Amino acid sequence: MPTFRAPRGTRDLLPPETATWTRLERLASDLAARYGYRRIETPMFELTDVFERGVGEVTDIMEKELFRLAPRTEDGEAWALRPEPTAGIARAYVQHGMQTWPQPVKLSEIGAMFRYDRPQAGRYRQFWQFDIEAIGDAGPAIDAEIIELGSRFYREAGLEGVVVHDLRATTDGRAVTIDGIAATLPAVAPATSGEGWSYVKGEWVHPDGYKYVKGQVIRTGTQTHKSPPKPPSKALLDSVKAKPTPTIDPNSAAAKAAEKERNLRRYPASQTGTHL
Repeated sequence: MPTFRAPRGTRDLLPPETATWTRLERLASDLAARYGYRRIETPMFELTDVFERGVGEVTDIMEKELFRLAPRTEDGEAWALRPEPTAGIARAYVQHGMQTWPQPVKLSEIGAMFRYDRPQAGRYRQFWQFDIEAIGDAGPAIDAEIIELGSRFYREAGLEGVVVHDLRATTDGRAVTIDGIAATLPAVAPATSGEGWSYVKGEWVHPDGYKYVKGQVIRTGTQTHKSPPKPPSKALLDSVKAKPTPTIDPNSAAAKAAEKERNLRRYPASQTGTHL
């Protein structure tokens, strides 16, 4: 008689574990609501193009880790299980016209993700992720808010000494520290009129849908019809390498201004009944 087991890289959550699991889910949902992030549910699978545009066509996620679904109809659409939630949320933001809502649109999702990775201790092919997205505001207050929310989650879950890093870029490479949680925000090279390249999250990207990787200009999306741009100049490349990452004292005027702006966003005059 065959012995059936859970698929490699997955696990069963048994009743003794689900109590802890439920507590963490409730903690995440309550924190997100307190900070003004509203729940969204997106499909567990999307068109492959959604992930190519979201995480890049030439990445380990797309080339090695994506769970692709074989089409069963003649429409020929390529589908894949979601490896992360951001791409699907961004697709929903555009599809449903959320850009016409009051900005920023603050969304939260908790759900299963899938990556065809080599299973090892603490790493599974199906895993769960608590995600928050603030779309429509590139200001530093949102970065500070997300850092604080993350630090509160770990602290209220009972974990100590966890450092939360928000690696999203700001235009002047500022680093912020909130509640003792250090976050290094990488420098961003401003797009120049002659080149158009920007340095975001440690990568050179171009608004026409290209990346500059290891000396080559690579297409990142399937929808671009524009010719590849010229690589960033040596002067532009050197400007980022030479730029140090500054830090901000949590007691400084800049940090206090960010804190004030964050509180104004969290507690607008029309909002009542929300407490930390």
